[in-house]
Amino acid sequence: MPRDHELWFVYLLREAYGTGLAELLVDAVDPRRSPAYLWVFCDNPRAMAFYRKLGFAVYGEKVPLKTLTDAEGRALSEIRMVR
Repeated sequence: MPRDHELWFVYLLREAYGTGLAELLVDAVDPRRSPAYLWVFCDNPRAMAFYRKLGFAVYGEKVPLKTLTDAEGRALSEIRMVR
């Protein structure tokens, strides 16, 4: 698994969805799209689709987070994606 680069997160306001801004931000920090990994919330199919578009694929099992919960108090889970 690549460990050279970790993309921490890309958060945009809903108004910026679909504008291409997120891809520009990722390309600004990694223009060569080198091997990298990231963690994404399992309940965020939009983000997972975005990262797949950038060449990332799911790698491994989902990991429940003990310190983060959703609005109903359920533990959130993340999954690793690699490129």
